Amino acid sequence: MVSSEKDVTGYYSLYPFAHYAFFLPFGNAGPALLKRSGWYIGAGGGFLHVQYNFSGNDEKENIFAADFETGFLLFGFLDVSYTLRTNFKSASHKAAVGYLYRFGK
Repeated sequence: MVSSEKDVTGYYSLYPFAHYAFFLPFGNAGPALLKRSGWYIGAGGGFLHVQYNFSGNDEKENIFAADFETGFLLFGFLDVSYTLRTNFKSASHKAAVGYLYRFGK
């Protein structure tokens, strides 16, 4: 872990997460890469277990979280998405562009 805080001697986290999404293709017309393009929307949930040592104090935290995501898969690999994540006490969001691999047809 890289931290600007002094006396951080250890950090461990585990974040198992399950996500399910629906995919709606744009259509079957056009080139093969365009046929793999479409819109998706999904939701998921997970559990974050964090353990760290700061100034000699061991801290442990367990957080349940949920997220809601929507985006576009373009040309079979380019992902443009928006995610809203909450731990039911606060919320955060992000917009992202990146590589995506969609399993299945």
